[in-house]
Amino acid sequence: MSGVTGADLLTFQLASLSCYYSAQPDSRPPIYIQWNVCTNMFLHRVAGKFTPSTAHTSRRSFTSSWIDKRQVAGTTPSLDLVTAFEQSSWIWTMESDPPNAPAGSVAFQKTFTPPAGKLPTHTNILMTVDDQFSLFVDGNFVGQSPRTADIWKNAQFFMLVLNPSASHLFAVNATNLADFTTGGPGPAGILAAIEMQFSDGTSSILTADSSWIYTTSPAAGWNTPAGDTSGWSAAQLINAYGAGPWGTEVLIPTSASNSCNATFDNSLWIWSAESNPPNAPPGLRAFRKTFTAPSGKTLQSASIILTVDNEFTFFVDGQSIGQSLSETDAWKSAQAFTAPLSGTSAVFAVNATNLPDPNSGGDSAAGLLATICITFTDGSSQTIVSDITWKVFNTVPAGFQSPSFNDLSWNAAHSQGAFGVAPWNKDAIVTTSPATGGQSAPLSASTVLSPTSIPFLTTNLPAPSIQLITTSFETSTTPQPSPSTPSKSKASRNAAGFLTETMTAAFSLLLCIIVNV
Repeated sequence: MSGVTGADLLTFQLASLSCYYSAQPDSRPPIYIQWNVCTNMFLHRVAGKFTPSTAHTSRRSFTSSWIDKRQVAGTTPSLDLVTAFEQSSWIWTMESDPPNAPAGSVAFQKTFTPPAGKLPTHTNILMTVDDQFSLFVDGNFVGQSPRTADIWKNAQFFMLVLNPSASHLFAVNATNLADFTTGGPGPAGILAAIEMQFSDGTSSILTADSSWIYTTSPAAGWNTPAGDTSGWSAAQLINAYGAGPWGTEVLIPTSASNSCNATFDNSLWIWSAESNPPNAPPGLRAFRKTFTAPSGKTLQSASIILTVDNEFTFFVDGQSIGQSLSETDAWKSAQAFTAPLSGTSAVFAVNATNLPDPNSGGDSAAGLLATICITFTDGSSQTIVSDITWKVFNTVPAGFQSPSFNDLSWNAAHSQGAFGVAPWNKDAIVTTSPATGGQSAPLSASTVLSPTSIPFLTTNLPAPSIQLITTSFETSTTPQPSPSTPSKSKASRNAAGFLTETMTAAFSLLLCIIVNV
């Protein structure tokens, strides 16, 4: 960097940041943010040199945006997809008083078979459900709606690379919440448009309609192409978009939804097949899950939440990443890990231990529960969960954690039940937030940063010509649920701490652009 002068250095320095944040259950909170930014006067390159320009004093010169979960940049629903979404219909189960339906979860499926000579390569999905949903494609978990009030008003957008297949299965676990006032039936529906992109550059769009099928009693593997759909029924058309209790209140997202949800909501407790599940003999079990990236994708990193009843050591591509806590009932304290990845495949391996029952010394409840969010180099992501696609062995062979280890003779893991099943219920809680992906804790009531509290802001730099710019704003321009207003007469669920630690990181950035003229 020899020959670089003060005039060649463009710096942006954060002088101070104050954030005031208060959350109400099941609402996006009112937020007041004010910051003072001290920057160099903007520099423009003129005739091979950098010279100061007139300082920008108008607030119109500066823009801001809400900082939420990480999203894939430059990915927006196409006009054709949005048009199809707004021309589709709400669907649900056959009910006597539609659009009202009893509270509960319903499994929906739609199978797409491409025309002869067409090869689907990508799919773009625009979807909302009153009230909540989880989406699966070809048996793989893709994403879910946030658990916040009136979230049906915000459609979710997912982009996915498809593996070659004769057909593709779209499966939705849709949940209708009880009426907030009566505790009885309330409006329920799915609204969806799915764009299939083919290798020849053409595309086709399908929407939610009566060709979708559903069941209120799904069997294990219901969301996979091999699942049994005998006895399923045709979906009922409830209302066209714009009609019914929903009107035209559904907002179209401007970018892809984040599919990295660091929760166990879609994970299964798994173990080896035993005679009296969920109980198993004391001892060790080896687990492996091999993930292969979709065509055209390169792995970058993985964020993992994991617990085992009773103990575990966790490996990624043969490297030891971490282990369970050494305490009683350590399974209740799920651990979070982050691991770098590369190439197009990764192997996740677990050395799991089941301890004897403390009273009888015999069999005891045994299980592994995991959610893994994989991020690709293009910024997109995919989530995998513990399920029967994992492999298990009744001993722990030497080198089992290595990517080159041959597990062809291993058995498929046995499902002990979905997250929430007894005896574990929903007692497993993540004790450490993942470094990437997932749900970070909200900011505290008052967070203050200053240059002296951030070490790299005190680095000796050329004395700048500076101007003080103060910006403030209050609330979002997007209508949000009021804390005092119930969610369309639906029961509450989770507090909406949507302003995450991302804000702290974003505003604590020192950006230096070095230009050697």
